[in-house]
Amino acid sequence: MIEPDGLGSAKSTLLKCCSSVSEIKAIIDELSRIEWEPLVEESEIRKEDNLLVCTLCNRLYEKPSYVSPKNEGRCYQCDCKYGYEQMRVSSHISRATKNKVVATLTVDEWMDTIDYFRWQCAYCESGPFETLDHYIPMILGGGTTKNNCVPACAPCNRRKNATPPNDVSFLSPAKLTYIKNYLHQF
Repeated sequence: MIEPDGLGSAKSTLLKCCSSVSEIKAIIDELSRIEWEPLVEESEIRKEDNLLVCTLCNRLYEKPSYVSPKNEGRCYQCDCKYGYEQMRVSSHISRATKNKVVATLTVDEWMDTIDYFRWQCAYCESGPFETLDHYIPMILGGGTTKNNCVPACAPCNRRKNATPPNDVSFLSPAKLTYIKNYLHQF
């Protein structure tokens, strides 16, 4: 069993029990398919404790004195992230509408996308994302849709600019395939 004392011990445990990288990848793939149970069962929470379970991160949080109807059961940290991403999506929807391209991306779809890429840049995966990037640039007809938007860091977003994905020189074919596979599943 992998002890929850950090990523280092998890890696060393995997290396001890697996004889090849393909075995490790198979284990990681299998773990990603598991629907994990919430950290705390709702039945364990007493109403008088004034505690709720966050619908995004499954952590317990104390019920605030005022809950906005738009909150939908999120802890303060998740609600802040969600609110910020809601503004980001809204501004891109407005921009797409103004440029007369498809604009159907929802905040929940965008949250799924950034979760898929682990809140990292989809292009370099070396740091946190900072922008919503249109994989097929808006100027080339790419809309603000779930199958065209990916998270990007500012340097990658600037380097890609309005270049079609297949012409971007800093992306390897493997990276392009990885991103395309995600986007084309919708």
